[in-house]
Amino acid sequence: ADLFPYERQEILCKNAVLRDLVEDRYRVRYVRFPSVGENGQPGNLVRGHYYESKLPGRKPLVIVLPIWGGHPYPSNKIAARVRRTSRGRAHVFLVLGDGDLFDWQGLAAAPDQETFFDLWRQGVECEEAMIVDVRRIIDWAEARNDVDDERIGLIGFSASAVLAATIAATEPRLDATVVVMGSGRIHESLAHCPLQQSAGMRKRA
Repeated sequence: ADLFPYERQEILCKNAVLRDLVEDRYRVRYVRFPSVGENGQPGNLVRGHYYESKLPGRKPLVIVLPIWGGHPYPSNKIAARVRRTSRGRAHVFLVLGDGDLFDWQGLAAAPDQETFFDLWRQGVECEEAMIVDVRRIIDWAEARNDVDDERIGLIGFSASAVLAATIAATEPRLDATVVVMGSGRIHESLAHCPLQQSAGMRKRA
């Protein structure tokens, strides 16, 4: 069953070539389009760097998810590795994730239980919107002549590994999904994670 249904529509996307990011085998485009809901990101947009291979013909696409609101190093490193090893034989879409999906500071400072649960529900809605937004990236990719829509892959690291696994379970168009350092027991991660974000939320809970 499709747990995250949405009405497929044309993606009204803006994109511009980033001339300060120069790579031998790739043209780098800054892509952005409106989210389907409140996704917790700047401008409520889906944003990414699309590394478009300069080689002719249709290519596979690898979508790399960020650690939303966390350090960009892991996703940047993974995306760079894919580009280096593919040597232009695959496109890469690096999703940008500057904003948190959950308001961890708000949860840690919630004055009462009702506020806490309202903020938690908002975080769940952000994750649901982001799951659909990633599926819409696939919609956007399918409409491009340079993408082999039968070879689309997804990579998630840490927190984004959880979303990648969820997306893979509901999105049949993915040919392959890689989850790195994810958690199948998210409740235990939230209960024991030593990071300050989770610690403040846990103390308030």
